[in-house]
Amino acid sequence: MNFSRAPPWGIYNRCKLGSLKPLVTHIPAKTIEVDDLQAEAMLITTNRFQHPLQQIEEAWVVQDLIENHKKSLRECGNILDVSKSWVYHRQLLATIKCMGLSRPICKVC
Repeated sequence: MNFSRAPPWGIYNRCKLGSLKPLVTHIPAKTIEVDDLQAEAMLITTNRFQHPLQQIEEAWVVQDLIENHKKSLRECGNILDVSKSWVYHRQLLATIKCMGLSRPICKVC
């Protein structure tokens, strides 16, 4: 291999990164105090449109709210700002994945 000549995209990336260094001197952050329940709800609600969780990750959060925090489907829906049906389907997904089933167990799925 001949390494005497760098690929053109390498130069572009170095220039691009070099021009960003002065701009990234700090990362703005907001610190807030929340309990465990609010923190779990924020996993789904805060980054819903920018970096949404995978459906199975949402299912794990719902499962934890129901099992560990003893919340009903309606309460979970209110906390997460989603419908009771959405919560039910995420709970069902977590249950199916736990049981290791690869096919739906009801006609709704």
